Amino acid sequence: MKTLATATSAALGGCAASVILYPLDTLKTRMQNQSKDGNESVIPKDVAGVLSLYKGVGYKATQSTLSKFLYFYAYTNMTNMLLSKNAKSLSTFMNLIVGYLAELFHLPLSLPLEVIITRMQTSKNQTKQSFMQLLQTMWEENEGKLSGFYKGFSAYFVLCLQPAIQFTAFEQVKIIYLKSKAAKSLSALEAFILGAAARSLATLVVFPYIRAKVLVQAESKSVATADDSTPSESIPQILSRLVQEEGVGSLYRGLSPELTKGALSAAFMLMVKEKIEAYVTLAFMVSQMYMAS
Repeated sequence: MKTLATATSAALGGCAASVILYPLDTLKTRMQNQSKDGNESVIPKDVAGVLSLYKGVGYKATQSTLSKFLYFYAYTNMTNMLLSKNAKSLSTFMNLIVGYLAELFHLPLSLPLEVIITRMQTSKNQTKQSFMQLLQTMWEENEGKLSGFYKGFSAYFVLCLQPAIQFTAFEQVKIIYLKSKAAKSLSALEAFILGAAARSLATLVVFPYIRAKVLVQAESKSVATADDSTPSESIPQILSRLVQEEGVGSLYRGLSPELTKGALSAAFMLMVKEKIEAYVTLAFMVSQMYMAS
């Protein structure tokens, strides 16, 4: 019951945060996809440009809801299995391991959506493509291979550390803070501030891999490889090329909007989760009682 309530409240928080902050998400993705000599501004200058910032918002909300639900479902289940009888929380190291594995758990379902959304956000094609049309285009580009919808997967061997660090930092500081206040839960403002700080810390650690992942996911096959026999670059190769061609600073292009969007998104999600989790639990309990009667 508690596991399902935790996962559901996190999913609702993730959905709300993704919808509210989607234009900022689009801007940071476009900025991360730019090269050093890119002259095109990512800031919209007309109504059509502003509306383009919302392209794919419904699919992003779906992807965020799905990933947050599966992450917290896996995280809570694994935590409950590993907790000893007298312990109330895992050690910091075990929290990191559980968080890392929980992030891997949802990737088979959420990553294909993320790849499609990234193509939507970075596409310069003036012809509007629906989700299904873009799906068909990408399917044809990759000759019917599902691997095309898992671009950037290798980056997640590092990127899975982001939520692991974020939620471990949040939970550990939350426990210490609540003990010092002798309180049972965080206020909305406390959850917001702590969530933003935890996400910012995690983002700084893994950001170069975030940028490399966006570059991989944004490329169409025709751009990625002029010759079909030429293999696509690996994540480490992309990072190495960026440093050689554009300098170390290029690894952090788009960091400011990523920090802003990421911090606000995590803050909104954790704030909503902390405040509605008790109500969601109560709703599940009432529904169970109703079904049992």
